[in-house]
Amino acid sequence: MKRSIKMYICTALMALAAATLASVADAQTVTTISKCGTVINSPGNYDVEQSLSSTSSTVDCIDIAAPGVGLLIGANLSGPGGASVTAAGIKILKTAFGVGLGFGGATIEGFGVGIKVEASGVTISPGGTLMGNAAQGLLVKNTESVTIGSITSQQNGGAGLELLNSSGVIVQGTPTLQNNNGYGLWINSSSGNFFVNLSTSGNKFSGVYVGSSSTDRLSPTARDAHPSRDNAFLNPQAVQNSGAGFAIELGDSHNVITGATGESNTDMDAVDENPNCDHNQWSGNFFLTKNLSCIH
Repeated sequence: MKRSIKMYICTALMALAAATLASVADAQTVTTISKCGTVINSPGNYDVEQSLSSTSSTVDCIDIAAPGVGLLIGANLSGPGGASVTAAGIKILKTAFGVGLGFGGATIEGFGVGIKVEASGVTISPGGTLMGNAAQGLLVKNTESVTIGSITSQQNGGAGLELLNSSGVIVQGTPTLQNNNGYGLWINSSSGNFFVNLSTSGNKFSGVYVGSSSTDRLSPTARDAHPSRDNAFLNPQAVQNSGAGFAIELGDSHNVITGATGESNTDMDAVDENPNCDHNQWSGNFFLTKNLSCIH
């Protein structure tokens, strides 16, 4: 990829995520990150041109601490691998409002978490693969207003994508969450999020799980103490997961699932633990098996 093209992509990312930051808009150079353990403390355009690897189980490969950063990952990031790794491939800290993260077909693998987002106003563009990380492929934690494009998150030790105490997250394009050792998508104490065309398959737990249980469904009488509400799913798929296709815990209400397809899941294709679905709306879906008649 020519330097001018990378400059254009990075600038476009920043325009999407931080158009109001004048100091960033004036940036004319791209700074190349050449090693893991880098902390980005200044707004501007950055890229990764060559594959980076880390032997540290605790030090993140790239931390973004400044607002108004555009980062293009044009080459793979590799961690040491193993269940004890806690380092993130990329961590976007709370101080880093308005970050744009793009991929040139790169893979992030072998870390504790592939990408950890703690800041608001973050845009993650399509094209990345998160795989073989000890916990989540992508974790969005304690934040809001995050947009995620068509990523692939697979073969991670936890969920492919977890939202924890987060709201206003939009997942769009054709995101694929498959063959993870936890949930495909875990909505954990998170409300007001929107998912389009999400595909989950081959995950150890449920494909899509709305609730706080880390073990794939509470008992039918155990109410979620930190409910997830007002989440919407348009045209999602859940196929051949080892838990349910879609599952909503008792106490999680006012969620909408429409145009969904669920089949060949080990548990039922659709499960709602709330009596009469309790204001969860299931409409226009195709499920071979379900636990309640209010699921349509």
